[in-house]
Amino acid sequence: MAGFFDGEGCVRVLGGDKTSYVGIHLFITNTYKPILDRLKNKYGGSVLLRNKSTDKHKTCYQWRLSSKSEIKCFILDIIEYSIEKKPQLQLGLQYCDLPTLTVNRYSKHYKEVLELQNTRKQIALELQQLKR
Repeated sequence: MAGFFDGEGCVRVLGGDKTSYVGIHLFITNTYKPILDRLKNKYGGSVLLRNKSTDKHKTCYQWRLSSKSEIKCFILDIIEYSIEKKPQLQLGLQYCDLPTLTVNRYSKHYKEVLELQNTRKQIALELQQLKR
């Protein structure tokens, strides 16, 4: 599974540019839907139609995880075998281990939440740099 993820997978942190929302997502895109369905059955998430087939391309599907607990479970199962995407998986695991704090700016924990958001954004930047 790690080799499949190394070739077809992606860890992405979305948001953070113009919003305070920053969330982690894990994707595997492929034309063979049965393997993506097996991943969904084992780890959760969803399988979505990505692109319909054309004269030149097969129909493409995407398995997507967005729950931190599901993502962490998947990462822990494959990280020791991953080669190409191991740095992304390590950052994903680091992100999943961050606490979930959301409060308004008048809360006594507001400063902690801002620091946490900055940490999330830093992980997102590091992931982007790994993909260049």
